[in-house]
Amino acid sequence: MTRRKIKYIISELNIGGAEVILADLAAGVKREYDVEVIYFTGSAPLLTKFEEKGVPVKKLPMKGRVSYRTYSDLTAYLNAEEPDIVHTHLYRADIYGVLAARKAKVPVVISTKHNTDEFRKKGGLWVFIDRVSMKRCSKLIAVSNAIKDFFIKYEKAPENNWVVIYNGVDLNRFNESISRMPDKPEILTKLELDPGLPTVGTISRLTKQKGQIYLIKSVEQLSKLGVRLNLIIAGDGPDYKFLSDYISEHGLGRNIKLLGFVPDITHILKAIDIFVYPSLWEGFGVAIIEAQAAGIPVIASGVDGIEEIITHEKNGFLVPPGSSSEISLQIRKLLKSPELSSKISLEAIQTVKEKFSMDRFIDSHLRLYA
Repeated sequence: MTRRKIKYIISELNIGGAEVILADLAAGVKREYDVEVIYFTGSAPLLTKFEEKGVPVKKLPMKGRVSYRTYSDLTAYLNAEEPDIVHTHLYRADIYGVLAARKAKVPVVISTKHNTDEFRKKGGLWVFIDRVSMKRCSKLIAVSNAIKDFFIKYEKAPENNWVVIYNGVDLNRFNESISRMPDKPEILTKLELDPGLPTVGTISRLTKQKGQIYLIKSVEQLSKLGVRLNLIIAGDGPDYKFLSDYISEHGLGRNIKLLGFVPDITHILKAIDIFVYPSLWEGFGVAIIEAQAAGIPVIASGVDGIEEIITHEKNGFLVPPGSSSEISLQIRKLLKSPELSSKISLEAIQTVKEKFSMDRFIDSHLRLYA
C-alpha cells in the first residue's frame, strides 16, 4: 500500500521553539507517512537536528519579503509531488504555503499558529493576506488556547475550525541525554563560572520579546543586595550586542555568560538550578516544558500560553512581564527554600507527563491527519 505524503512548510530553520518542535513532529509522524520539510530562508542552524532524525529537508530560496518566484516554485513542486497533506508553520510559510497548496489542489491544508505576534494587532496588507490564507485551511492548529483566542480576536480567524495541540517533550529521552552530561561543577568551570554559586539560566532567541534584559537586571539587583549567583543565557539573535554591551557596561561579565547558539541544550540544563523565562508575550514556551522535564523549577512571565503551562506556586512561579524586581523576589524565594524548589520541580514533572508528553503531541497530530 502506498504511504501518504505530508509536506511540512516552515519559513526558516532558525533557533526557535517552532523549528525544534517541527523536527520532533516530523520524526514522529514519519513512521506512518512519507514526510519532507521545506523551508525558505536563512542559514538553517537547525538543519542537523532534522538530519539526525532522518527527516528529509528541501530549501526553496526566497529573496526579499515578497517573492512571486517562491510562490510559483512551491506551487510547481507541490504539483509534481502530489502530497496528500500540506502542514505550514510560521508567518511566511503560512501565507505562501497555504496559497500554493490550494493552487496545487492539495486535498488537506493545515496551518499551526505558534505565537501571539504583536504586529498582527496593527493589521496591514500581510495580516489581511494571512486572514485569507486561514480561511482556505482545512484545519487550524493552535499550540495554546491563548493563541486560538488571539487569532480569533485580532485576525478574525474562523472560530469553529481550530484544534488546540500543546507542544510536547520526550521526558525519558530528555532525561537520558541530561544524565550523560558532565556534572554541574565541571560544566560551570568550562564556562569560566564559579561552580560554588547557584546558577540561574534561560534558553531562547535574543529578542525584545524574550525579555532577557529584565533577567539580567534582576541578577544585577540581587548582586547589589549581596546575593551572588551565576547567570547563563543560551541563544542567539538580534539583541545579542545590546545585551552584551549592557553586561560589559555594568561590570556583570564575571558572573553572566552569553553563550550564543548552543546546539545541545542538555548540558546547559544540567548546570542550572533555576530556569527563568521572562517573555513579554509568548504563544507557548517550549523551553519551559524542557526545563520542567529536567526537574528545574521555573519562573516565567504570566502571559498568554505560559499561563496554560504554569500554575503559580504549584508547578512554577508567574511574574508580571517586564518586572525585574518580581523575578528577583522569586529567585530569592527559591534560593532560601530547597524544599520549595524540590516540591515545585516534582509537580512540574508530573504536569509534563500528563499534559505535554511527546507521545500525546504526536498522537494528536496523527488523529488529525487520519
